[in-house]
Amino acid sequence: MSRWPSDDSRWLPITANSGEPGNASMGRWRRTLVNMRFVSSCSAPRAHTTRRPAVASLWRRARAKAFLGDRWLLTKSLVAHTQARADMVRLGNEYGGWWVPSSILGPASVVYSVGVGEDVTFDVELASRFHCAVHGFDPTPRARLYVECQKPSCFVFVPLALWTTEGSVCLYTPGTAQHVSLSVTDRDRTGEFLEVACDTLTGFRRRFAHDHVDLLKMDIEGAEAAVLEWLIDSDERPRIIAVECELYEPWWRTRRRLISLMKCGYRHVHSEGANHVFVREDA
Repeated sequence: MSRWPSDDSRWLPITANSGEPGNASMGRWRRTLVNMRFVSSCSAPRAHTTRRPAVASLWRRARAKAFLGDRWLLTKSLVAHTQARADMVRLGNEYGGWWVPSSILGPASVVYSVGVGEDVTFDVELASRFHCAVHGFDPTPRARLYVECQKPSCFVFVPLALWTTEGSVCLYTPGTAQHVSLSVTDRDRTGEFLEVACDTLTGFRRRFAHDHVDLLKMDIEGAEAAVLEWLIDSDERPRIIAVECELYEPWWRTRRRLISLMKCGYRHVHSEGANHVFVREDA
């Protein structure tokens, strides 16, 4: 039996019978070759050297790998609590699409889409399919310009952030120009932020004289942790909660929060990537 994998060119396999009489010298010779080749392979200079990546790039790569692992762990931990529905449909494109239960929504549904960014394919398709108005909330300047250029029908845009209090909140800018959304956490360590107007879900309802919310979709770049805590402690109970969990905290804390949400009368019905959908039990 080989002591090391034979497909690695740095190692020579040492057989189990190398120490038997007649093979002792061969065993010592093989060990000598192994040591010489291993030292040579470790100490030899590389023929081609590459420039070391910037610290910011390394940080983004490490964070991306950690996020994928934590996201998988979170989804895996919720499998036992998931109660699938047959009426789930996916609306929107591959990037900005969401799954929603079609039997609950209709023309009279009140839909709050929090976190618009530069993609309204989900909102437009939802409004077209169920013939309902969609209220979009996003304080990001680029999101506002995008909606003004697109001018989607049945879409009411409000430049407000969803938060746990009424007033203002500081949102940090992304580290790259490709990213649009602001974040309540300084995820890219830019140190740059904007102070934007914010309100609670109750404040949103009062602005439009709504007595309930049928669908609350949240893609709010890290603020979902505080907002979910606020929802759990409040009397607000939307019929459907679709939330993207960014996991700027240990995944088990997010799981504990989602379990607390289910104890408030919600069922976890679907997961896709970082997106999780919950439906109120009496919906």
